[in-house]
Amino acid sequence: MARIRVDLSAEPIASEVRKRYDLLAQIADEMLRGGTLDPAEIALDEEHLARVVEGYYLMSEAYKWDKLKHSVAAPKLTEPSKKAAFTALSIMTFRPLRRLDPMRELHHELSPVANETLIMEAAGTFMSREFLQLGWEMQRRLFRWLDCVGVRCLSGYINDQSDGLLRPVYEIDLDDDLAVIDAAILIFESPLR
Repeated sequence: MARIRVDLSAEPIASEVRKRYDLLAQIADEMLRGGTLDPAEIALDEEHLARVVEGYYLMSEAYKWDKLKHSVAAPKLTEPSKKAAFTALSIMTFRPLRRLDPMRELHHELSPVANETLIMEAAGTFMSREFLQLGWEMQRRLFRWLDCVGVRCLSGYINDQSDGLLRPVYEIDLDDDLAVIDAAILIFESPLR
């Protein structure tokens, strides 16, 4: 696959980035205020959430346009399982839910898996399913997989963010990440129990 150019400042992506940020911020806020997570232990890092959303769109748009090259169909809205998969990969890359005090022992059972829990809540929103209602063993396996998964295609974006550079356009090469992306899509497409 060739490198695919993605412009985060172009419409409709720019407005979708803001909407997705607001949705994920709302889900995280509800988790913290509603008791799913303990706000005395975990907080939302808004800068990292912005990176999550931009990373999502960089991967999603590159994936969509790569698939379009091999098809005659026009690009369509991203399917719910793909939204869940790209959200999962991006959340685990940037981990927007952070421990307030890394030296303090965590007492809430979901605090150690706060970002994975955010993924399950977001996936449930996209797919109209209750992923947190999965059996504990299935959740444990899924959380373990999520914790070790990573994508290389966002390394240029990550480096720029670390250096304080804010570019609207990135060239994304998904070649090294297609197996991970497809596995994530399959996981969310499957009838998890």
